[in-house]
Amino acid sequence: MLVILGAVAAGAIMLFLINLIKQIGINRERKELTRQNTRLMKEKEELEKLLADKDNIIEEKEQALQEKNQQPIETNDDPA
Repeated sequence: MLVILGAVAAGAIMLFLINLIKQIGINRERKELTRQNTRLMKEKEELEKLLADKDNIIEEKEQALQEKNQQPIETNDDPA
């Protein structure tokens, strides 16, 4: 009877240690993924800002081109 209880206790301790090691690995991976996610979110925000800046530049250039095209063309209609 004592041998059985000892085997059960040893098995329980072994399972506890195995699960503890797994949990440590999972926590380490979670922290790494959280860091990676934070880095990628910052990179995404920077890229979105760059895209918005480029869109603004394109809009400004298109607007300037439209204004330039709307200006009356000066022609020299002097019949002389």
